[in-house]
Amino acid sequence: MFARIVKLATVSIFSLIVTPSLAAHCKKAEKSFLAKNLWREISQTWGNVRLPVTLQLCIGNSYFHEIPHGNKIRSALDRRRLRIVLRKEDEILLRHELAHLYLDLRWRPLPYSTSEFLVRTIVSKKECATNFVPLDNETVRRQWIARRELDTCGITYLLKNIFAMEPFSRNLLPIE
Repeated sequence: MFARIVKLATVSIFSLIVTPSLAAHCKKAEKSFLAKNLWREISQTWGNVRLPVTLQLCIGNSYFHEIPHGNKIRSALDRRRLRIVLRKEDEILLRHELAHLYLDLRWRPLPYSTSEFLVRTIVSKKECATNFVPLDNETVRRQWIARRELDTCGITYLLKNIFAMEPFSRNLLPIE
């Protein structure tokens, strides 16, 4: 009986001391120095969009059970709850999820196969020619349809043109 009480007390003390340090936590993304800097970098490159003040940055494994197929991923943009979920602090994964959010806000939520392709371009560090001359909507539409044939700089140029379009015209692009 005494051993059982000691065991229960030990477990209780351990959970009071250790569990909080292992627990997942959320904070507003605007309070994260890294998130703010990465967002500023994306906005300066692709066009200014405000970081949503309600966006939460959640770090820890416990949040992944709330996300479909969460046991198979390392990070996610949880659009429903407006939060970015990371298993651990990771600049590359945070940049990737912020790029998804940026694309949602700048254009619209897109199917994963389309958005993932564009997010890779947004987070790319590849230097491309800087002279930007907007293309007409029909040229952008043709390039959009043939986007899988473009290299990284071609996609960068295309995405800049898409962002330069009027929202109505941008939303007429075929999404699959």
